Order: sequence, then structure tokens, then C-alpha cells
Amino acid sequence: MRLILEKALTLYGERFAQLLPCAILIGSIGAYADSLFMKTTSEIVTSSIEGSWTWDLSIQSVFYSSLSSLLFLHIILGVVACASYLHVLEGDRPGIALKKASGDMIPLLGCFLWCAIRSFVWIPVIGFFSGIALLPRLILAPLIHLHGKTTITVSAQQSIYQTTGKWLQITALLLIFFVCTVTLLWAVQTMLQIVLSSYPGSWHWIRMIAWQLIVAYGWSMLLTLQRS
Repeated sequence: MRLILEKALTLYGERFAQLLPCAILIGSIGAYADSLFMKTTSEIVTSSIEGSWTWDLSIQSVFYSSLSSLLFLHIILGVVACASYLHVLEGDRPGIALKKASGDMIPLLGCFLWCAIRSFVWIPVIGFFSGIALLPRLILAPLIHLHGKTTITVSAQQSIYQTTGKWLQITALLLIFFVCTVTLLWAVQTMLQIVLSSYPGSWHWIRMIAWQLIVAYGWSMLLTLQRS
């Protein structure tokens, strides 16, 4: 497990200069979309307090349509980010990686959805335990799907086959990644509060880019795991 983390960090360091432009672009788009949503929400709240608007069906439709659009955009950005980081880690330049990612978006999204269905995480209560048991076994499916251009069902089956006997190792890697992610984001937040206390508007933009760089390392870890 330590060897996988070290190899992933080495790969990440080698491709960091190419990963950074993608992270800045995707993170900036996400941060801008969030700022627009927060502006719309603030206007609704302010107008409701002043009495010019009431929380009727028309206002609800504006709020929920804005929220739905934001969630949809973040889903698309997340899928594009995953595909582009994978291509960059495999040697493509940022522009080429983003171009390839646009073509991989729908197949990769379908793979993610199938893994969610296949792991039964959508079933109340039972889904929590089945997700813990099955999601680590399906974690390589997106990589297999993009590499082999196989169907999503075959990719899921191959992922389960390739991770046989590795559930504990993969789960431990995911837990380490989760703890490190929370720690790093907390450190970034603390640093921003100290260094940029006069510019709170820039905090979220920097947090979004930091998050994208963390996601990129996560894909470096998965790619290293698949190659091991």
C-alpha cells in the first residue's frame, strides 16, 4: 500500500505542471457557477425580507431551477475532470486531454451510474453496507471502460475480477485518501483565513482549485493501483 501511494505521488509530481491548467480551468468554472447561485439566492432572501417577493411558487421555481442547474453543471464538470486528469496522467497535454474528455463524458457518466446501480447504494439502509462491500471492488471500472472501450457492464465485471482479494487494501487506500483530503482542505481553509482575511471572496475559488488538484491525485492513485 505504501508503494502504491509513493508511486502515485511520483506520477502526480511528474505531471503536475500539466494537471494544474486543467485544475485551474475546471475549478474556476465551478467557483464562478457557485458565485452566481449564491448571488441569486442572496437576491431572493433579501427581496423576501424587504417584502417585495414572497416565497410563492414562482420564487420556488427560480430557486430550485438554479439549484438543479448548479448540480447538473458540477456533475458534468466532475466527469470531465476525471477524464481529463486521466488523460494528462497518461501523457497527453492539457488541451488534448480536455478535448478527449469531452468525448468520454457520456460513456464515463454511464459507467459511474452503472457502478452506483450495481453496488445497490440507492437502496435505503442496505445500500450503505452494500456500498462499503462493493464500491471498492468497482473502483477500477471507469479506468477499464476508458482504456478498453468495453461496455459498462463488462468494465464492472473486469474491475471486480482485478480487485479480487484486494478489498482491504483498496478500502484502506480510500480511507487514507479521505483523511488526507479533509486535512488538506482544512489546512487550505485555515491558511486562507490568515493570509487572505481581507479578500474572503477569493477563498472559494482557491478551495475549488485545491479540490481539483486533490481529485487529480486520487486518479493518480487509482491509475497506479490498476498498474500494480
